[in-house]
Amino acid sequence: DVNYSSKFKFNGSISDVRIYDEALSLKEIKELSKAKILHYDFNQFQEPTENLISNPTTWASWSLSSTCSISSEYLYKDYNYGKILNINADGATTTVFARALAYVSGIQVTYFSFWARKISGEGNTIYVDPDGYRNSSTRQSPDVSPAGKTFNITTEWQKYSFAINTNDPAGTFVYMYFYHASYRNINYQVALPQYELKDHATPFVNGTRTAQVYD
Repeated sequence: DVNYSSKFKFNGSISDVRIYDEALSLKEIKELSKAKILHYDFNQFQEPTENLISNPTTWASWSLSSTCSISSEYLYKDYNYGKILNINADGATTTVFARALAYVSGIQVTYFSFWARKISGEGNTIYVDPDGYRNSSTRQSPDVSPAGKTFNITTEWQKYSFAINTNDPAGTFVYMYFYHASYRNINYQVALPQYELKDHATPFVNGTRTAQVYD
């Protein structure tokens, strides 16, 4: 704890110091506490999941508006590299977007997560809008819920996520839109989008992660 100060001296030795750029999960902390002789990568303790978005590291499956561009830069998180998507909003319209399509069968609790950071502009908020379709072109009723989620982003890369409920027993095609909010100009970047059949977000995977979690 960098904010903790103590007048007591430490009587002992430290053999392993690690610094992470994100909060560890309870599973990762538990595995570290076992002090195993063998070294294990955290990938071996990440629960199985499937990313329903195809080609999430390249944005190849996304429809992009003219103010979106795929950068030559990559972001490295969760043991994966992903191309960075630039979204430049001038504040005059909310039609700036990027979207992807994923199919969810039946009524499900799903989770969408992504990494994002602000580059410049007056605004600090972005809006992620999941829309439910009966097929690739016909809006669905009942739609997905919630109708959307607003995020306040900073200039540092952070992971954002929220739950999405699909409400049609017949199945739902889910479009995921990135907008800017409040009609204020903002230039921001997004990387490593993940949509999964979970009630919580898990570390990013490009495709399917089949490894089991061991207690």
